[in-house]
Amino acid sequence: MEFQLVSAQLAQSLGILYTQQNQKEKAKAYLDLALSQQKLLNNHSMISSCYMSLGEFSDKFNLEGESLIYYQKGLALAQKSESVELISSISDRLYEIFQKQGNSSLALKYLKMNLDAKAKMKSEQAKESLFRKSFARNIIKNEEAEKLKEKKTKIVLGLFLFFISMIFIHYFRKYWKSNRELKAIQQRNQEKIDKSQEENSKLYEDLAVVNKQMASSALQAIQKEQSLNQIVNRIKSTKSENSDSVHLLKSISKDIEKVNSTKNWEEFEIRFIEIHSHFFPKLLEVHPNLSYNERRLCAFLKLDMSTKEITNLTGQSLRAVELARIRLRKKLNLTNSDTTIFQYLSDF
Repeated sequence: MEFQLVSAQLAQSLGILYTQQNQKEKAKAYLDLALSQQKLLNNHSMISSCYMSLGEFSDKFNLEGESLIYYQKGLALAQKSESVELISSISDRLYEIFQKQGNSSLALKYLKMNLDAKAKMKSEQAKESLFRKSFARNIIKNEEAEKLKEKKTKIVLGLFLFFISMIFIHYFRKYWKSNRELKAIQQRNQEKIDKSQEENSKLYEDLAVVNKQMASSALQAIQKEQSLNQIVNRIKSTKSENSDSVHLLKSISKDIEKVNSTKNWEEFEIRFIEIHSHFFPKLLEVHPNLSYNERRLCAFLKLDMSTKEITNLTGQSLRAVELARIRLRKKLNLTNSDTTIFQYLSDF
């Protein structure tokens, strides 16, 4: 229905346009189309408007008989729909037609109708103006009430925000103070940790020095043993005619062998346990199946001694020490690991 209404109004507008352009056939076709569509919609005021446009079309092309019929039909429908503007416009046209014809009574009739319609329009306009003024006053009152309400709301909101701000400032200060104390505690703890790390680092450095000293002492003991063995062998190979000299040399040889009879490993083990008292208990707790020689090799490797140094200390060949290291690595479950034995034993 809305589409039909728009279509009818568009057809009427085109009819009026072609009327103004003196295109009679097009103007008549569009005005008739508009009238038929408005009749389907049964809107009296719109049908009346179409009749008025047809009346103007007839006036344009000097069709006085037709224009009179269209105007009268339009006026009747305008009165039904109580459309004051259409009544005023159509009665004015009829007044002019009858005045030209010299029909004074009808001309006077439509003039009076036109004046009544205009008076009614003025009255309605006055009522509408009064209504608009009243409506405007109500709008102003409502706006003032809204502004007052908005002002009160702003005051309440401002007070609310003020209290919220005060609460926030209070808790922020409390948090800031607590955070400052926490940072001070953290700083003291960090200083303690740094100091502890520094002390531990120094201990590790001291321990490394002691380990090197221990390894060096063991090597020195080996070198001393080798030197003494060489002296003993030279004494044993010495031949002398003087029996007293031979007897003296043999006595010295026995004393040397007696002094050298102390096992270097036993001395090394005692010294090692004094420094690394927890090493063997922890190692045996994790790996209880280690043999005596494997435990000894672990001690050497704990000191980061090389294969050659271990060879000198134990009297074994380089090949034997290498094989022992491979077997130990397997027993410590490091075969498929990138961790060295020294790194692994550092945790014990």
